[in-house]
Amino acid sequence: MIALVPLNTPLRDTTETTAKVSPVRPPMHKVETLALWTQRLAIPVCHPVSSLDLRSPLRMPQPAAELAIGFYTVEQSEFAGWTGGLLVLNGGGRPLEFQCTLPIRPTRAHEILFGSTLRDYLIGEAIGPLLVSRCRNTPALICCDQPEALQLDTRGPCPIGLVCEAAETDEGPISDDMLPGFDRIELAGSTIRVAAERADEVRQLIDRLGNLPDLIEPFSRIREAIEEAHKQVARSRSVAA
Repeated sequence: MIALVPLNTPLRDTTETTAKVSPVRPPMHKVETLALWTQRLAIPVCHPVSSLDLRSPLRMPQPAAELAIGFYTVEQSEFAGWTGGLLVLNGGGRPLEFQCTLPIRPTRAHEILFGSTLRDYLIGEAIGPLLVSRCRNTPALICCDQPEALQLDTRGPCPIGLVCEAAETDEGPISDDMLPGFDRIELAGSTIRVAAERADEVRQLIDRLGNLPDLIEPFSRIREAIEEAHKQVARSRSVAA
């Protein structure tokens, strides 16, 4: 079961007459990045709905320096909005932690003002850094299935790798021309694209990730967990009503 984090303070609307947009100021939160980007660009968001450490309930002893690998994706739904999820696994593919956000619903004004850059901003600058900052288990590598998420490499503490086979479903074949400055690295039967300046850092992890069964399947887990989180939110709202 995914533990839902309640919103302790209602969101408040303020009026910005020059931009003709009503920015949403979230309640006070420990995550500084959330306040920074919402105040700067006034994108309406909610706090993460899930912060689940999958090690705690079992109280299993864990190695002090256990290697962790993250998987990050964002789901877009016309009905629900944009929802990001970050799943952290150990070197054998067992889950350590899961984070996801409540759906983000940009207004029509935001869609007009951001234009074609809205997707890049939400995936690479807004949702991703927030989820990474909340991780209790810092990943040595984060895998993504959306090229926009590669922007996290310049904002996060670890390298970001695009899993080509997972990205090809929506993006088509990933070529060198699409990602200049990114090296190809083979890991767990898949090809990942990593920024050239961090490629050696990732290659040093390959032997430690030799037991990782798959780099594609974890994205399905995230989507199913996001769907379950949406159902929990819907159930809680129906009960409250």
